[in-house]
Amino acid sequence: DRWYRLAAKNGDPDAKAVEKAKKRAQKEAEEREKKSRSGSGVCVGLPEIVPGRFLKLADLDSELNTSYYIREVHHEFSSDGFTTSFEIGGWL
Repeated sequence: DRWYRLAAKNGDPDAKAVEKAKKRAQKEAEEREKKSRSGSGVCVGLPEIVPGRFLKLADLDSELNTSYYIREVHHEFSSDGFTTSFEIGGWL
């Protein structure tokens, strides 16, 4: 790794290509991880929660505190009141 950085500094085009490839691979891995995260939840009824929007989760594990894409939503009125259940996947 150190050699590639040193060679890139000195103008070695192959080293720059390897460095670019590493950065590209890292970005692709991060994007795949984002898309692979999914989950579901239930909250008080919130009609604003609809598929295609993003839902920000907070006060969880620091890795999970982010905005997630809402994939599916069900709103329900019952004797317990109004609830919203949702499925999320991917994040910003």
